[in-house]
Amino acid sequence: MTPEVRSDLHALLRGDLDQLGNDAGRLVTQQRSRRAHEEQTRVEYESIPSPDAVEQIAKEREELRAEIAELEATYAAMEQDIERQQRELERREQALARLLEADVKDQGHRDDRSRILRHSGKVRKTLEIFRRAVIARHVRRIEQLVLESYQQLLRKSALVTRLSINPEDYALTLYGRDEEPLSAERLSAGERQLLAIALLWGLAKASGRPLPTAIDTPLGRLDSVHRMHLVERYLPFASHQILLLSTDEEIAGEYHERLRPWIGHTYQLAYDDKTGATHIAPGYLPKKEAA
Repeated sequence: MTPEVRSDLHALLRGDLDQLGNDAGRLVTQQRSRRAHEEQTRVEYESIPSPDAVEQIAKEREELRAEIAELEATYAAMEQDIERQQRELERREQALARLLEADVKDQGHRDDRSRILRHSGKVRKTLEIFRRAVIARHVRRIEQLVLESYQQLLRKSALVTRLSINPEDYALTLYGRDEEPLSAERLSAGERQLLAIALLWGLAKASGRPLPTAIDTPLGRLDSVHRMHLVERYLPFASHQILLLSTDEEIAGEYHERLRPWIGHTYQLAYDDKTGATHIAPGYLPKKEAA
């Protein structure tokens, strides 16, 4: 044996053999791991696509990226459009709310007008019925007052026993003793004049108000009895204030004396031919006997 072999043998014998065994085992394990890694690397290498396939995939990836960018731009535009439409929707909802509120108010006004129109007919009918009832009630009272006034002025107190006024056209109808209508032809001109006076007198009584009265030539077309009735029973009591226009042959003599206690002022209307005008002078007509 050479000295080197002998030295190695002695080293093995001294314990290096165990160390070598351990190193050998470790190296074998490392070799196995490297072989496994090599196999994995080979498999991975073999799974790598070809350059043509990689190029096609890259191209598809770029197309997908472009499509994604386009979709993102469309999405952003759609979001802006949605926001705009949302604002428009809110604006229109507010406008609709205002219109609905206005319509509710208008509907209330329309309902009020409709209710007024619907009830106005009933109100008119009711008022018409009420008007007729009021007129009828007042007409009955006026009839009685006019009849009483007429009978006070008439010389023939039994000539007219009843008097009626039509509430519709206010036509006046007289009735005699036989309860038959009394035609106007049966009344003299004086009696017709007294009827007109009695009608005014009855209306004045019915009004209950102090109404001034103006009478022009009151005794014309009346006989002496009717004149006296008018002077004694009507003129002093016709109103609180009477303007009596008399000719020189009417309120004279006894008639003037009978009225004197109720006369406040007297005046004359004198016509002047030269000036062509009528003048008012204080005082009464010259004394003259009643005609």
